[in-house]
Amino acid sequence: MFEYSWTNDQGKQTTTEDQIKADGGVTEYQFTDDGKFKLTSNMADESTGTDTYEGTWKFEDGKLMLKMKMGDQLVDLVWNAEIKDDILNLTRSSPDGSVSVVNSFRKK
Repeated sequence: MFEYSWTNDQGKQTTTEDQIKADGGVTEYQFTDDGKFKLTSNMADESTGTDTYEGTWKFEDGKLMLKMKMGDQLVDLVWNAEIKDDILNLTRSSPDGSVSVVNSFRKK
């Protein structure tokens, strides 16, 4: 991930690539043609170091659907996805619509 932003009742906040690098932040997705993926990140909880999650993915009607196990829970994540100029933008909103998040990734 090279940039992320979120919008809530206090406006839009953006964290840039330089800020992520300075903080040592890492979030990477690896997608394979057989519908599997691996997510590696240290940005959810810095106290635990880098976490890796594996699961399955499907892209349909502009949505990236992920299924993965986090601890003992099976988690389904659905992102609105847009690919433009080798940049993947993933967007989600909280169930009540009060927070919107955009994560931007570059293809390696």
